[in-house]
Amino acid sequence: MDSWNAGRVIELFAACGELALSIKKRPNTMLKSDRTLVTDADHAVERFLSDALCSGDENVHLLGEETHRNRTESGLAAALTGKTWIVDPIDGTANFAHGRTLWGISIAFAEGGMIREGGVYMPELGELMISSGAEAYYASVSGAPDAAALASAMREMTPPQIRFDDSASVNLSQAMTKRGVFRGPNPVIATGTCAYSCVELALGKDAAYITGCKIWDIAGALPSLRALGFHGRTPAGDDLLTGEISGRLYDLDFHSPRLFSIRGQTILALNESIMDAVAVSCVWPESAKKLSS
Repeated sequence: MDSWNAGRVIELFAACGELALSIKKRPNTMLKSDRTLVTDADHAVERFLSDALCSGDENVHLLGEETHRNRTESGLAAALTGKTWIVDPIDGTANFAHGRTLWGISIAFAEGGMIREGGVYMPELGELMISSGAEAYYASVSGAPDAAALASAMREMTPPQIRFDDSASVNLSQAMTKRGVFRGPNPVIATGTCAYSCVELALGKDAAYITGCKIWDIAGALPSLRALGFHGRTPAGDDLLTGEISGRLYDLDFHSPRLFSIRGQTILALNESIMDAVAVSCVWPESAKKLSS
């Protein structure tokens, strides 16, 4: 599959959700070398997507959370400039493994070093956000819906109306909750899933989202957020939501343990004033180490 087809991707989301839910009843959970969780569902869904999206076409690549280390350095370089599907088979594996409903599946399409289109789907919540050209669409169907139900429920999204004051909610990354400090008066949450957090941001439920995720965590939601006018300010001041796959935005050192990580905690919000207000209340994880020394 060498191009984006939102209808076909919705079908794949529904099939992936069904597959993951069948495994969730008895997930086999392991720790990876980076001490994060992985389950049989992560591997099964990624295999399914690899077959569905790339089988039989050597010019179409797959960059997946569970298999990217199996590629050669030259193979990854080709994927970053060619036609590439970027997938996170289970986003929020800790939630999934421990029986919670806050987890999702992320699929994005990149070409020429740019993330062009994408979608994220939360099977147990029945929520899907997906891009198509310059527009973003959202569906919410109770239960674990099939593809037809999701497609018929799709509605075009519009930018949310967000007023940032002391009551506005801020969503924090795992790194911020573990090693950083947020000193603002705002209520804070940490959901453990980038896909769900981005949907909540797009719907205006949170005023800002701080994340230090990897490319497959954010890629599926990125085009929809961009279509809605959101921005993602990195510590260097670059905008993550342009969709550019570059060393300015991500660690692209093949030998780095943080390969494909965003370069530092990044604030996602609708405008500069919200990002400024959030940033002034943050002690970033790197600086937080000094507070406890």
